[in-house]
Amino acid sequence: MPQTPEEEALRQRIAQVYFERGELLKELGKLDKAQASYKKAQDWGHEPIEPAFIVLTEPEAPTLAQTVPSVS
Repeated sequence: MPQTPEEEALRQRIAQVYFERGELLKELGKLDKAQASYKKAQDWGHEPIEPAFIVLTEPEAPTLAQTVPSVS
């Protein structure tokens, strides 16, 4: 746990950098590395992201995927 406002600010910045790294890796199509960066961002205190929304069909063609409940 951060002890000072400076430590908290540093933790937030580290989390943001990991998140931004994940965004760049996602755009490059490196999904495993992107997921690892998102996890690190979350470990440092970044809000979790919805994993269903980080699916790429091709490196240049980002798409959104949503989980749809199955109907039996």
